[in-house]
Amino acid sequence: MIFCKVRKFRLILDTRGPDSAPVFTGGDTVTGRVLLELVAEARVGSIELKVKGQGRVTLSEDTAPNTTRIETSQTKKLIYREMLLRPDVLDFKVLQPGEYEFPFSFRMPMHLGSSFKGSYGSICYWMEAKLHRPWSFTKNSKINFKIIATIDVNTPRLQKLQRNGRNITPMCCCSGELSVRTRIDREGYIPGDVIHIVADVDNRTSKVAWPEVSIVQIQTFHTSTFYGRKRKVVATMKCERVAPGTSGTWHWCGLRVPPLTPSIDHLLNIGLRYILRVRVKLQCIVWADFELPLVIGTVHLGPVMNRASSVSSEESATLDSKHVAGPEQSEECSENSENVSDESSEHSMSLLLPGNTHRPLEETD
Repeated sequence: MIFCKVRKFRLILDTRGPDSAPVFTGGDTVTGRVLLELVAEARVGSIELKVKGQGRVTLSEDTAPNTTRIETSQTKKLIYREMLLRPDVLDFKVLQPGEYEFPFSFRMPMHLGSSFKGSYGSICYWMEAKLHRPWSFTKNSKINFKIIATIDVNTPRLQKLQRNGRNITPMCCCSGELSVRTRIDREGYIPGDVIHIVADVDNRTSKVAWPEVSIVQIQTFHTSTFYGRKRKVVATMKCERVAPGTSGTWHWCGLRVPPLTPSIDHLLNIGLRYILRVRVKLQCIVWADFELPLVIGTVHLGPVMNRASSVSSEESATLDSKHVAGPEQSEECSENSENVSDESSEHSMSLLLPGNTHRPLEETD
């Protein structure tokens, strides 16, 4: 029998650490070997190596009392395939007892999305070796690994100045108008960078304005009929208050980008993007939100593209920076979801039903 003849069949990576899953980026060279140990003469058809990625999304909807409709979508992608042992003209090879090693080496493709586990789905990667034998069950050996996408924030598109603003006209409790215009020097950042915000504020109301700046992560999930979304505040900062009748330019303290999964541009039915949300609140509980786009990358500004962190170089102003530390733990694709403070998280999900009918479902911590 096959299980009596095959003592060991194992996939081994040269780059694997002793206690952690291997981590790769696009362009990395992956080397390893497949170990086969036979205790008796055996017929072997082939030994095959495959590298795969999978996006899995699970969304649900309450269709009736005590009735829940659940839809799961799985999208698999073959990244690499190699035959380490091919059969001869007899569709198999006869191997004598002993140990055999089948080395392999390949380059990880570029443009792979980062490993990620979110609220309604995940993106994971693995490689597996398969031993095929005539009239026998296939024997497998599998290793999970993680991908960190390479996103270069030095590209011209991610170096453009970002601006946005809003006029707030309270309808009750106070009179006047509050105008806020903010800007940041670029769109692309990596974890550890400090985002400096410059704001032109004109508070013509009779109340104090309290600005707050947050980095918000937006997860999106798709199936054939459902659409899910979840928003999480991953870092936040309260800025200097603006007194009534005050106008001018404020250099709000710098907001440090915490460790985050790089942005994912809708890969395997899952998307991950970030925004810088500016929220202005008045004492009469009237506020307004507006957003600036962010892209979280992995390649820092180089010496050629490096610029001053401030967007107000034309104003020759020195920025007062106070760093807000985000979560320091690393993400675990197979175990933990994105690390976010429970005190500052927001949740929202909408379902895309047949006929383009949207039924929103929102939760707030």
